Amino acid sequence: MISQKSFDKILINLKNSEALVLFELITNLNENDQLLSEIDESSQRVMFDLESVLESILTEPFRDNYKILLDNAKKEILNPDSADL
Repeated sequence: MISQKSFDKILINLKNSEALVLFELITNLNENDQLLSEIDESSQRVMFDLESVLESILTEPFRDNYKILLDNAKKEILNPDSADL
């Protein structure tokens, strides 16, 4: 993960595995009405916007084997040097 800041914008470069895991996390948070009720409106907006951006880029969430791809992404993050991935 690499980040860069200039003026009022921040650029974050994510590995595909990181983006996929982040998308899953944000999607789960956005679908949790109880949690959303405890988060202020601006934070909700940021989460929905980020989910939308990731959804427009990632193809994995729409594949039949999404859960397998997500599990592989999680394994890659936890063990980046694994030869099995």
